Amino acid sequence: MYLGHQFSIWACILWAQRSQLKYKSALHPINYLMLAINGVFIALHFLQTYIWYDALAQDTSIWASQGAVVLLLVFVLILETPRRGLFFGNSVPFHQQFLQIIKLYHGYFFSFAAIYTFWYHPMEATWGHLIGFLYMFLLLLQSSLIFNRTHVDRWWTFTLEASVLLHSVIVSLILGQSK
Repeated sequence: MYLGHQFSIWACILWAQRSQLKYKSALHPINYLMLAINGVFIALHFLQTYIWYDALAQDTSIWASQGAVVLLLVFVLILETPRRGLFFGNSVPFHQQFLQIIKLYHGYFFSFAAIYTFWYHPMEATWGHLIGFLYMFLLLLQSSLIFNRTHVDRWWTFTLEASVLLHSVIVSLILGQSK
């Protein structure tokens, strides 16, 4: 099911890029399709956890999931550097071709990181899992808003960036209390 989710979202990204869609306030048909795909696979993952309590965590290393998320955050820093700088507002002079490649392919990597991490964890009702899945749902929503103005809205993207900080602090506090 993970691979079905991953490949169907990648196919949507490829289709959207090849269609040369422009950013607009209204949703494109691809947005509705991606929302539906994500919704179906969220329901399937819930059903999978309910029936088998299975996830990728049984078969893969935690470092793969955490590494994907760390790389996603590094990509965000790279993408945002030209607009707001990297170190206290100071910009890093990335080569323009490098930035164009990151911008063109970030959706594929972001969706890999989000979908892999989503399928890595069983849909368990602990505070850490619930907050993590809320954040995953926000990332899946973000990917579904490809070529919609909300996808690049500064307040929305700031909310996504701040949410990962909130999630990491809460999970750290929960894990610290369980020892």
